[in-house]
Amino acid sequence: GDSGWTEASDVTDGTIPGTAHVVAVEYVSQSIGADSNITVQINSEVHALLGVGEAIVIPLHAGESPANIEIFDTNYSNGSRESVANVMIAGV
Repeated sequence: GDSGWTEASDVTDGTIPGTAHVVAVEYVSQSIGADSNITVQINSEVHALLGVGEAIVIPLHAGESPANIEIFDTNYSNGSRESVANVMIAGV
């Protein structure tokens, strides 16, 4: 629901909108450990399972609360398996 979970930084440009109309996720690299996958979920429904180098753009016509958008490394382990991803949320 927010970017506070990142180790690198919080929001780097702009602010997270109250209602998301587009979410884009790019799996840049596996920074630590063996390759994993990044899962993109909206309202607990899996919309994508990304491998390194893959990306997805999901339009949300009716809008969605950012709190209902989840993006995570399926095998995350702090300090031993971590991923680098770019995430863009656009909305109002």
